[in-house]
Amino acid sequence: MVLFLSSRPALEDYVIDHREIFEECESRFGKVSAFIKKSCFNPRTDKYHGFCESYAPTVLTYRKDLWDAVGHAPLTWEIIRKGGRAIKRLHETPVGISLSSEHNGEYSIRAIMAAFGASVQDIHAHPSLTSPNTLDALKFAKALYEETMTPDVLRWNSASNNQYMLSGSGSLTIDTMSIIRAAQNKTLAIDKDLAITTLPEGPARRVGPMFSANTYVVWKFAKNPDGAKKFLVDYIARFHEGFLSSGFQNMPSFPKSVFDLDAVVKSDSGLPDRYSVLSDVPSALTNIGYPGYSNAAIDEVRSKRILTKMFAQVLSEASTPSAAMEQASTEIAKIFDKWREAGKI
Repeated sequence: MVLFLSSRPALEDYVIDHREIFEECESRFGKVSAFIKKSCFNPRTDKYHGFCESYAPTVLTYRKDLWDAVGHAPLTWEIIRKGGRAIKRLHETPVGISLSSEHNGEYSIRAIMAAFGASVQDIHAHPSLTSPNTLDALKFAKALYEETMTPDVLRWNSASNNQYMLSGSGSLTIDTMSIIRAAQNKTLAIDKDLAITTLPEGPARRVGPMFSANTYVVWKFAKNPDGAKKFLVDYIARFHEGFLSSGFQNMPSFPKSVFDLDAVVKSDSGLPDRYSVLSDVPSALTNIGYPGYSNAAIDEVRSKRILTKMFAQVLSEASTPSAAMEQASTEIAKIFDKWREAGKI
């Protein structure tokens, strides 16, 4: 078995069908959310190409003291633009959302796109990037970048947003639970000012991709596939312990595996209801490839960083939104044609 931090549909031909594991776990521990199934199932081949045992929740981590000072809570993308601009001017503390070609940037950009109704593909796995919604998302991201951020977000690595917030330099970012947990566990001075909330609402909806889909695959050439299947079912049976040990950073794919989740997250911290928002997090999450399934074409678009490059061209003024969108769409179309010809979408 191998654990990946995202689904790997391109490996479908090399792994077993994980259907039996899903069906056994759903019968015992509750039905998974749509975004979990869409991460691991290929409707074209009717095969489960992985087993998503848990996921990392995507949340906003923000400085509550600064946002309270300007009279805003970061509940919508437009409020983040206006409130972030005010905080930057009054307190010299910018918004810090990664717009770089790395993991955080890929997921942050998709969160903006989804909120504006933009997507790489439609529900039928046809390319859909070329749209007014994508242009709106690009134009908004440019305004958000220019009004609330600093140029270094275009060059960030995977640790930059954590460092930014923990040092007190930033007012808001998109990440998992890692930032607020680090502040709490290390008893940093900034801890008392940090808060988390769900992804913000956009003109189309309040939605965005989960930060990671923790996915096991069992190879076809595995010597003991039946043992691997049993291990994964037994693992979910003990997932309550894993959820607690992860500091809530590994959320359960199967709801009954953490039957008392609401009570647990409300009682964790000395700050009342600090983590209670986690009960509502799944309602705002999707899979990579939303509104369709996480397929091999989507996986290749992600690995080639086509979306972050498109946004970077616009934000750096190297290209217009229309030209950058068309260039990215051309690249994406070729990728989809390849995987459609291979019979995977």
